[in-house]
Amino acid sequence: MVSPTGQPQPPHSLPENSRQAVQIPRHLVLAAARKIVSQTGDTEVAARRLINNATEHGIDFSLMFGVIEPGTTGAGKHTEIIRQVCLFVRGAGRTSLVFISEPPRQGEIGTFDAATADRSACLIAGTKYLKDACGDAVTVTQALPDPRDTWATAALIAAGFQKVGDLEYLRRTWRETKGILTGEIDPSLARVVALSELPDEQHVPLLTQALEESYVDTMDCPELCGMRTTADILDSHFATGEFLPELWSLVMVDDKPMGCMLFAPIAAQRTVELVYLGISKKLRGKGLSAQLLSMGMTQVRAHPLLQIGFEEFTCAVDTRNAPARKLYARAGFNAFANRIAFVKSL
Repeated sequence: MVSPTGQPQPPHSLPENSRQAVQIPRHLVLAAARKIVSQTGDTEVAARRLINNATEHGIDFSLMFGVIEPGTTGAGKHTEIIRQVCLFVRGAGRTSLVFISEPPRQGEIGTFDAATADRSACLIAGTKYLKDACGDAVTVTQALPDPRDTWATAALIAAGFQKVGDLEYLRRTWRETKGILTGEIDPSLARVVALSELPDEQHVPLLTQALEESYVDTMDCPELCGMRTTADILDSHFATGEFLPELWSLVMVDDKPMGCMLFAPIAAQRTVELVYLGISKKLRGKGLSAQLLSMGMTQVRAHPLLQIGFEEFTCAVDTRNAPARKLYARAGFNAFANRIAFVKSL
């Protein structure tokens, strides 16, 4: 448990005034949407926009859960009050991402513990529904709260979510030259092969081997190891942005995949994301990652489909991964956001 000041607190039982969370009925979807959008702007406009764009973004409002209580208007008319809400959005790789209602601008109604209990009840109801209704179609649900949002982290911990890492989000401008090196990958270390050079039927097997080699003693959210299959992780990578096989590279040693580097353009955000960069433990500490990153950024910048409309590179890194953070700093990346990664297996 976390207090409003952000200090860890011992877990305790949920307050007695907490309500049971339920699936949001259709007639309350708009009211619930007002709770789930950012509370810093016009919540009515934001909620209607969320509903109108739901299909485009794969949002299913049957996966929205809330704590609801009866109430009355000033005229004595019976109504329903939504205390807290969470919304699960299914993604690739048998995952879902959960969003939690934040405190209103005027502050939380009731105590911090009561609000935490309500949010936690929503999360517990939602994860139980996913497990019961979706079978093995969804095996893991995730949340990425801002470290300052103690109202979210407290609810996630109370609902049984496990913290798997503190993430730092990085970016560098598209045309900046810092960190871009010239030359080829040292052939004595490895050979780099673009996925586009290989038959389609070899893509998944080779990428699976490359990923599994790179996971050995990884410093990027090691708590995740074993929580998801490599096949599910790879499906999530394929679903990020636009898949261009010429920008996915395999690191080969003696014709065996020993790592990979995956870039994906995300046109809506005007960015090219470094989705993943990882190599075998046997290859670490030899400067290969720096050579790979420089080579990859050079290829991305020269790609004919990416000459217009893109402004930056982005990536994310576990703050415990000191070698990777130093690598990205040398390559001109700067931090612009932080998130805490929480996961719950279903």
